[in-house]
Parts: sequence; structure tokens; C-alpha cells
Amino acid sequence: MLIRRICVRYEDDRKVCFVPEAGEEFFSQDDAHRLVGMLHKGSEALEWGLSSSQRNPGTGPYDTGAV
Repeated sequence: MLIRRICVRYEDDRKVCFVPEAGEEFFSQDDAHRLVGMLHKGSEALEWGLSSSQRNPGTGPYDTGAV
């Protein structure tokens, strides 16, 4: 499956879209997987109301690649 854009719509109808790196038409599988991981981790923090000091990096099924 080829992915050109990943968009998230908020409850108040705001929207944010992620696009591949400059010069790339599609997301690589690794990039798409990392983006899903970051969205998953962020949504968990929002759902549970966790502060940054309470989050456990790298404990989910996704590797965000974040440092």
C-alpha cells in the first residue's frame, strides 16, 4: 500500500496532515510505522493525562525513533 498523506481531524474540525520527506512521493513503511507510533503514544498521554515525566518511552508496540 502506498501512502501519500496521513491526516488527523480534531473534534473542533481542525486538521493536521503529515506528508513524506521532501522529494519523496510516498511514505516509506518505516516512516509510516514511526508516525503511527508517535500518534499512538501521544493519544495515550492525552487519554491518561500524563505529564512528560510520567510517560515511559519505548514501551508500546511501535518504535517512534524519537530521542
